[in-house]
Amino acid sequence: MAYVAFWFSEPGAAAPLYYARLADTRTGGILAAATVALDSLGSTLRPRVDSLVSLLTAPLPLTP
Repeated sequence: MAYVAFWFSEPGAAAPLYYARLADTRTGGILAAATVALDSLGSTLRPRVDSLVSLLTAPLPLTP
């Protein structure tokens, strides 16, 4: 497993976006992905980690 994350800010954007990916290193497939405004994750490490784990482990919506 690999966790890859980065943030990116468009010029003039209100807040940088944080992109997180959870990948299977054996197959190269992305298992989960999340994009969130960096300032909404919290100000310390613990709330940021809790938020990211919740986002990356949320069940996918069912599609008809």
